[in-house]
Amino acid sequence: MISCAPTNYVYTKKVNSASHEIKHVLIMVEYLDAKDDTQGFWNFDEISNLTNQDFLYEMASQMLMSKGYDISDKSLKTSGLIIARDFYMDHYVEKQLQEDVISPPYIIRSVNLDDEVIQGLEILLAELNRPMSKVMSDYRGFVKNNYREQTANIDLPNESAILIIQSYKPRVSMLKNLNLGYSVSSAYSDGQIALGMRKQNYTSHAYMIHNGTGDLLWSNKTRLITESNQEKFFRELPLK
Repeated sequence: MISCAPTNYVYTKKVNSASHEIKHVLIMVEYLDAKDDTQGFWNFDEISNLTNQDFLYEMASQMLMSKGYDISDKSLKTSGLIIARDFYMDHYVEKQLQEDVISPPYIIRSVNLDDEVIQGLEILLAELNRPMSKVMSDYRGFVKNNYREQTANIDLPNESAILIIQSYKPRVSMLKNLNLGYSVSSAYSDGQIALGMRKQNYTSHAYMIHNGTGDLLWSNKTRLITESNQEKFFRELPLK
C-alpha cells in the first residue's frame, strides 16, 4: 500500500452524549486487491490480501486507542464480502496459481463472531455501498446518517460501535472499465449493487457507526489509506 493522496473529509458528529456511550469498538476490514487478466479471470493474490487486511486492522486499532477507545475482542476481516457471488477469480498463493478458481467472499476471518453477526455486518456494508446519485454520494453523511435498521439485526451490545474500513485496489489492464456486482448472499438482498471501478481508481472509505442508535458518528474517504496519510485520515475521528 504505497500510494498516497489527500484525504477527503466527509462527515463527523459529536459522540459524547449518553445516547452514544461506547465501551468497545469492533473493527471490520473489507479489503480487496485484484488484478485484471486479459486471458481470462481476474487474479486474486491471497497473501497480499491477508497482509493488507492485517495492516488496516492494526492501523485502525492504533488510531482508535490513541483517541481513547477500547478495542473489542471481536473482529472481522474479509475480501469480497459483498461482491456478486458469480465473480470468479484465479487464486494465487505465493505467486503460484492454484488449481481451482474461487468465488466471493474470497476471505473471511472472524474472531468471536457467529454467522448471524457476520451476516448482519455484511448487510450493513451492502447498505453503505448502495448506489446514489453523484450529489447524494458526495453528501452521504448529511443525507443518510442513521443505520438503525441494519444495526438492529447485529447482535452486539448497544454500548458499542463498529468501525468499518473498506479499501479496494482494482488493477485494470488496457484502460478498460470494470463493473463489479455487489450483493449480499442472504435472502435479505434487494439484488445486486453495481459499482464501477476504473483503471487505478483505488478507494478507501471508513465509517464509525454506533450500534445502539445506528448513528453514523464519523466517516472519511481517500484514494488509499497508507502509513504516511493515516494521521491525517483519522484526525477528525472524535475523541471518546
